[in-house]
Amino acid sequence: MALIDAMLCGEIAADDAARLKELLRSNEAARLLYVEIIDLQAGMLQFAGHNEPLTAQSIFYRRIGGQRSRRVAWTLAVVAILAVIMVPSAWYIIDLHHHEVQQAVIVRPIREKVLQVKDVQPEPPLVATLVRSVDATWGETAIKAKLPSGAQWRAGEWIELRSGTAIIEFENGVRCATSGASLLKVDDAQNCIFDIGTATFEVPESAVGFTVQTHGGSFVDFGTTFGVQVVADGSSEVHVLQGVVEARADGLGQADEQVLRLTSCGAARLDTTKGALSAVTFEPKKFSKPLAFSSGVVQFSESVHFWWQPLDHLIPEGLSSEKTVWLCRERSSVVLEQNFNLDQPDTASLPAGTRLDSYLLHFSPGNQDQGDKVVTGSITFASRVAGVLLSPEALNETDVLFCHPQTSLEINEESQTRRGSDEPKDQVSVRTGDDHTVDFRLTAVGGSLDQVRILLYANNE
Repeated sequence: MALIDAMLCGEIAADDAARLKELLRSNEAARLLYVEIIDLQAGMLQFAGHNEPLTAQSIFYRRIGGQRSRRVAWTLAVVAILAVIMVPSAWYIIDLHHHEVQQAVIVRPIREKVLQVKDVQPEPPLVATLVRSVDATWGETAIKAKLPSGAQWRAGEWIELRSGTAIIEFENGVRCATSGASLLKVDDAQNCIFDIGTATFEVPESAVGFTVQTHGGSFVDFGTTFGVQVVADGSSEVHVLQGVVEARADGLGQADEQVLRLTSCGAARLDTTKGALSAVTFEPKKFSKPLAFSSGVVQFSESVHFWWQPLDHLIPEGLSSEKTVWLCRERSSVVLEQNFNLDQPDTASLPAGTRLDSYLLHFSPGNQDQGDKVVTGSITFASRVAGVLLSPEALNETDVLFCHPQTSLEINEESQTRRGSDEPKDQVSVRTGDDHTVDFRLTAVGGSLDQVRILLYANNE
């Protein structure tokens, strides 16, 4: 074993190499041991160079090196594996002239032993499934750069999203929506490691206790929706959108871990350099993309502010001065009991039995004396748009069907009067040739639209 170790390290002397060669030529047990150690070395190189994290401060869950390092590791692994295959054959040829009968007996136990080892290693269970993705490009942890919906990951595997947005569902019903570059490891249905990126987690009551581990701590759920953001230096933040989360810091040499219990609209930062937690300002806008995507909104312009819950007022308190297009989800899977007429001309009615999702768009003109007077943009949904309701009459008549119980339709802006001008009228319409996208042009001065109800055909997700 010492001679083999010296050979693998490249430090074997000439006389030791000759001694190793003689042992391998004359000793069956030495040959078996040689093959096993070479096989183990190849597996360790592959394991360290591609699949698993390197233990180090601030990059605790990062895989070793970059693409070049992994390429070198793979090259060494391939060389070692070839050695595993070639060494028995080479010695078989060398010894054939002297030990034909003996060598024939040696080959069989090697193959049988390798097969037995492989047979006792069960595959880890499947614990996560890709529900939906848009413009997603996957990194080296994936077999392909593009993955279809329904792709699955096993316990212990890494999920590396390089760009785009995706929803991943765990076996216990937890949904993780992540946008942009991120790296996530699924340990099992109740635990994951979040190395870097921005994501939201929706946890049902049946999965209470779901834990997101990060650098130097973890976030434990108690039936809630929350967002986690991890930056390059390993520091992380948790923002509780609804429910309760416990933020835990492992500390740096401290006897007891630090724990902060956060409720709705609470947030905390975990500083890896200090090993400590601190309260921070709640900023749900950091998670607007994954929140919107998990609610069925694929893309939206910068002028759109997606709100993660029904508006208890038309504009969240303190934000009415901003010129913004607000969007929130109202009700899901509303079944029409009778034929339904949209208020746009030349639009067919929706038949009874149609199942619809509803979204409320509200335009806040903000300070009409400052900045641009016109706001334009678009919103793309995962489902097809059935129609938009623009007139006050249509909105009032459909409130009973689609308005969320938590939404208050009372006007709470300081002024809803927009001075007349020659500006073009407001426009909100389904894009021609793309029935998933709504385009809008809204004017702060001279416009008429404050609220728009967008109806989508409900899907089965």
